[in-house]
Amino acid sequence: MPEVLRGLMLTAIVLASIDSPLGSLSASFVTDIYRPLLVRGQSERHYVFVSRLAVVAFGLVLAALAWWLSSRSQILWLAFKIAGVTFGSLLGVFLLGLLTGLRADRANVVAMVTMALVNLVLLVLSETGMITFGWSWLVILGTVGTMALAALLAPVLDRAR
Repeated sequence: MPEVLRGLMLTAIVLASIDSPLGSLSASFVTDIYRPLLVRGQSERHYVFVSRLAVVAFGLVLAALAWWLSSRSQILWLAFKIAGVTFGSLLGVFLLGLLTGLRADRANVVAMVTMALVNLVLLVLSETGMITFGWSWLVILGTVGTMALAALLAPVLDRAR
C-alpha cells in the first residue's frame, strides 16, 4: 500500500475513533469540574462553548502526548503496564459487588486507591530494575488485593448508621 494511502487510512481511523473519548473527556470536565467548582450559574450556551473549547484542548493534549510517545519503542507494552495499575482495582470492586453483594462504598474507594498505589510502586520498582516483577501480574494483584482489602475494611468503614 502506498505511504500516502496508508497515511490517509490511519488518519481516518484515528478521527473515527477519537471523537467519543474527546466528547467524554469534555463532558466530564464541564459537568464534574468546570460547572460545579469553577464557574457556577452560567447559561447553557456558555457551558456548550466551554465544552467545545475543552474538546480542542484535550485533542491538543492527546496529540502532543501521542507525538511524544511516538518516538518510544514498544508503546503498546507501556500502555498495558500503565493500565495494569488501575484495572485490577476496578475489576476487584466489580467482582466484589457481583459475587458477594457487599455494599461497601468507603471501603471500596480506600481499597481501590490503596491497591492502585501499591501497583504503581511495584511498576516503578520493576521498571527501574530494583525488583523483578512481571507487569502482567499487576491486574491479578490489584483484583485480589482490592477484594480482600475492601472486604476487611467494610465492617469498619461502612457500618450501618
